[in-house]
Amino acid sequence: MNSWPLKKLSEVALIERDSIQPCEIKTGTSYVGLEHIDSGGDIPYVPEVSKGELASSKFRFTSKHILYGKLRPYLAKIACPNFDGICSTDIVPILANTNMDKQYICYFLRQPKIVALANSRSTGANLPRLSPKALSEILLPVPPLHEQKRIAEILDGAEALRSKRRAALALLDELTQSIFDEMFGADNALPFEQLDSICELITDGTHYTPTYTETGIIFLSSRNVTSGHIAWGDVKFIPESLHNELHRRVAPKMNDILLAKNGTTGIAAIVDRDCVFDIYVSLALLRPSERVLPIYLLRAINSPACTKQFNGSLKGIGVPNLHLKEIRKTKIPVPNIQLQHEFARRIREVESMKIRHRESLARLDQLFASLQHRAFRGEL
Repeated sequence: MNSWPLKKLSEVALIERDSIQPCEIKTGTSYVGLEHIDSGGDIPYVPEVSKGELASSKFRFTSKHILYGKLRPYLAKIACPNFDGICSTDIVPILANTNMDKQYICYFLRQPKIVALANSRSTGANLPRLSPKALSEILLPVPPLHEQKRIAEILDGAEALRSKRRAALALLDELTQSIFDEMFGADNALPFEQLDSICELITDGTHYTPTYTETGIIFLSSRNVTSGHIAWGDVKFIPESLHNELHRRVAPKMNDILLAKNGTTGIAAIVDRDCVFDIYVSLALLRPSERVLPIYLLRAINSPACTKQFNGSLKGIGVPNLHLKEIRKTKIPVPNIQLQHEFARRIREVESMKIRHRESLARLDQLFASLQHRAFRGEL
């Protein structure tokens, strides 16, 4: 173990809330909302706003600040921007003291155990927030500045490798969409049919919030499909007695399509494993008929054309909601089965490349976690 002193964040940095009113915001100003920061800190897209476009006050920040997402702190939306701008008030700008390296602080705050600590100190059941005071009291080890910079450089190198692997996966996702557009896009004059005419079943999960248990039967909701894949590693459980009741109504199975219909809407994932589970009302289940391959139906539902139809059908003022009636009426192109099989063959080739990249990314994630753990213990 190191002998570095432990200090509160407030002793080594300022949590600044320099407000700017809407009338003061100039056209062309860079604006960062929580939606612009990925979990882990990437800012893939930064919009510029016009004068009068934003309706409420924001916080100013510079390239010297860390941006810390205080709403739902478990998402680890903690970024180090290289530009000046304004941000949502759900983000707090943190300015490191002159004897501190901002990248060092940022990497420390992104550690899974620190993210979990911040989340445990947040308040609010539905929209948990970490107060600036609670954030300021987090303790961190403070080595000499040169050692902070050395640690940050090592972690920068490891993070750069992870970023390249994530970028490769994103390009493969684009390739999948390009294959779909090439084979079934607007120029191909394919017949369109409603989803209810090509699916054996379109329904949703239970409308009642269950009582969860530590173990039991897997229970999925829309939060489990937001990445386009089912997050089997982050599930809830219900008792077998409740499962028996729910399964009489709908029994999901391999190659069904699960579509998020509440909150985060319009994102679909395929059931890619043969296991027993139940679903909540926030998920619609689509079971393709013999006329469509599951892999084709999945890509058609996740296509921009289908997303546009879903967005035009959203109901509700607060939390957006897709009704089953609207889902059933949504139209997709329906090519002949031979073309679908050719599409499936090409997609399987892309998926095999994705598997290799994901395996490599998983190894890099393990390496990064190990480096983080050792770095802040003074073992690098």
